[in-house]
Amino acid sequence: MLLQSPKIIELDIATIQNRKNKCLKKAQIDFPKCVTFTPIDFNNESLKNVLEKAGYESKQKTLFIWEGVSYYLKPESVNATLEFVSNFSHNQSLIAFDYAISISQENNNNYYGVKEFYQTWKKYRSNEPFRFTVNEAEIGPFLEHRGLEIVNHLDNKEIEKTFLINEDGVFSGRINSMFRFVIASPKKKY
Repeated sequence: MLLQSPKIIELDIATIQNRKNKCLKKAQIDFPKCVTFTPIDFNNESLKNVLEKAGYESKQKTLFIWEGVSYYLKPESVNATLEFVSNFSHNQSLIAFDYAISISQENNNNYYGVKEFYQTWKKYRSNEPFRFTVNEAEIGPFLEHRGLEIVNHLDNKEIEKTFLINEDGVFSGRINSMFRFVIASPKKKY
């Protein structure tokens, strides 16, 4: 049996996709024909419409990798994306994404790297405000309310242990304490 290449639809805002394509061309890297670069503005466009135009098939198991996006979006855009995965994907599909936990300004010093992160963000990326955070204890009910269930959830320490330990057992870096990683799947409908 011959295995088919997976269909990969890469979504991002047009300016970032253009930069990615320029970098690939400059490095003389050809991306596979199974990759489709599709621009989207999550805050102003329908994910369903954009994906369908790009050839998305809701009956196929899909891995949605949604990294570095949620905290830039309006809460209603985050809701729309998660509800899309719940309502318009195969029930064995997964969404893997990072998110920022809600930390009050007076508590910034109690979390590794948060104060410095916000200072750097304000200095270099003030035109890209953080718009979405979730209280860590509420992520399960938050996802459940949007039709998803947690498969795996990692805090910053678990991310470090899972991904940032060298072969010799030494940490290669630390994760800012505000970031978390979750994998969720559409809730089974019985």
